[in-house]
Amino acid sequence: MALTPTRDAAEALDSQDLLAHKRNEFFIEEGTIYLDGNSLGPAPKAVFDSIDQTMREEWAKGLIRSHNTVGWFMLTDTLGDRLAQMLGARAMARLWSVTPPPSTSTRLCTQRFR
Repeated sequence: MALTPTRDAAEALDSQDLLAHKRNEFFIEEGTIYLDGNSLGPAPKAVFDSIDQTMREEWAKGLIRSHNTVGWFMLTDTLGDRLAQMLGARAMARLWSVTPPPSTSTRLCTQRFR
């Protein structure tokens, strides 16, 4: 099917988009058309409540206890397991493990205090 670059053609394609209903789950200002594929993309609306919970309850109130009570201590393992599944490494779990690298902040601090 040849694409005709007209507004009607674009709206016809939009009407067939199976993911169109997901647009309402993201913060996108009215009139914004966002086409950059090399970024985090629009923020999911649900992330704001999650960030607020993390900042106010887990960090501000929980302080260092949150490493254990909320599971911060195990986040690299949890993320590694999710990445392994996504990468197909789960089938080779006895031979391989996936571990996310330290953050840029951690690396800079390590270099600074060597």
